[in-house]
Amino acid sequence: MRIGRGWLVCFGHYGKPLHDGACRTRDWKQFEDVTAKLSFPPGRRRGAVVRITRAAAERLRALR
Repeated sequence: MRIGRGWLVCFGHYGKPLHDGACRTRDWKQFEDVTAKLSFPPGRRRGAVVRITRAAAERLRALR
């Protein structure tokens, strides 16, 4: 997904331990593992990306 001037690439890691991960890149040559900076809902595998307004994001965060 496009975020600012970069891209976030989410992936499934099928080795042990089984987990979801993500890397960030701006040039598609260098990648930074940002898995530890993200959280994925428990029990969920993969996902989809949808564009929402800032107001909708704030309402969703308030539900936590």
